[in-house]
Amino acid sequence: MFFDTCGRDRKLTKDQRNEIIKRTGLTSRRITYWFSNHKRRFKNEIKTYRHLLEQGTITTYDEFVEFLRDNRLPKIRI
Repeated sequence: MFFDTCGRDRKLTKDQRNEIIKRTGLTSRRITYWFSNHKRRFKNEIKTYRHLLEQGTITTYDEFVEFLRDNRLPKIRI
């Protein structure tokens, strides 16, 4: 959900936020901080993800991970 949201330059919807709260037990504020920190941490990966989306090379995060593996690029650990 992180790359699909940030990679497409979107914010979490209320439904997405509520789903994360339900699955993780985190507060809304902690989710906001987590996303903010990970945007900074994965700045280059998000930029690559957006570029590949715009090119039409990939359409999902799973395809992005496969692209990284096939091209022997470093794996992303979130």
